[in-house]
Amino acid sequence: MKFRCPREVWVRGISAVQNAVGSPISNPIVENILVSCENQKVSFFATNLTLAIRCERDADVEEEGSIVLPTKVIIGLVRDLPPGEVTFECSETDVVIRCGRFFGKMKGQLGEQFPPFMPSIEGKTWSIPAEMLRSAIRRTIFATSAEKSRFELDGIKIDFREGKTFFVATDGRRLAQVAYDNPDSSINSFGCLVPTKTMAELLNSLPEEGEARIVASERRVLVSCGDLTVASNLLTDKFPPYEKIIPKDAQFTAIIPREPFLDMVKRVSDLCDLETSLVVLELDKGSLKVHGERAEVGGRGEEDLEVEYSGDPMELRYNYRFLIDILRVLDTEKVVIELWDESRPGLIRGLGMDNYLYVIMPMRRPEEVDVESE
Repeated sequence: MKFRCPREVWVRGISAVQNAVGSPISNPIVENILVSCENQKVSFFATNLTLAIRCERDADVEEEGSIVLPTKVIIGLVRDLPPGEVTFECSETDVVIRCGRFFGKMKGQLGEQFPPFMPSIEGKTWSIPAEMLRSAIRRTIFATSAEKSRFELDGIKIDFREGKTFFVATDGRRLAQVAYDNPDSSINSFGCLVPTKTMAELLNSLPEEGEARIVASERRVLVSCGDLTVASNLLTDKFPPYEKIIPKDAQFTAIIPREPFLDMVKRVSDLCDLETSLVVLELDKGSLKVHGERAEVGGRGEEDLEVEYSGDPMELRYNYRFLIDILRVLDTEKVVIELWDESRPGLIRGLGMDNYLYVIMPMRRPEEVDVESE
């Protein structure tokens, strides 16, 4: 096996697949990365047996073949290689790498021992611009749940209904939803639940341009775009009926400058209770005051801001992390908070963003918790 390619090919290939490297508990060889070349292409491949990622780039191939390389060694080496062309060759398991004045060698394992890439998937097929897919993931992934007891929420739901494609995530205390017009009317009343880890790898490694082609069956999903192919098992779809969670027909609306709002929540959060993450928003005509307390250090922070609001005075109790998450992913100048009363969920949007919404549950007052525990 022998091929040549720019260092950037190695950087892209290794960085794209490295997070799919598996645990040696399931199969020791999957804690490595497979490098193979044929037909003037070099492929980098890693898998944990439920998620598989392959990155394929152009190369000057003199001799086809494959080799399994130790992950930590090759990640460090590729990162530190000098700029220029890399010459890679191996005989059996003996590997030689040259780049500029650098010469290195190591031992690998035979490529035939590595698990094959997931087979082709038969199922629903559609395409979406890579930029749109990245945006949908970025604006929902933070709302997934990492709690092991709620594994059915550890993913992003892709749902086709009512002529639209929905990307939805919830951890039971908040919900983020992105909706796009569905250009393919043949796909409707269909949904799948893609694991958070798979979506995170797509967010990290999808090319910035091009069309992403997605194929989903009952148990697997395959996403291909440019030089990247990602195959993953799907979660058993026990996602809650999220459309029932989204409140409608708000009674009150506040329009708030996004960046000043984000900055003051972050400042006040430094003096909020670390266990509850509680921050209080007091809305009154033309103003918003944010405050929080941290008893163990005798701390209190508060700040006010002029806003567009003419409704009844309201005191809203939210987890400040949930507010920071949504304000960071929005890119509009102003945000809209739609409200009903202090005990019902609030709905946050970017002003003018009709395809994105965020539902946030209020935190209960201490007296409400006390009553429930009696």
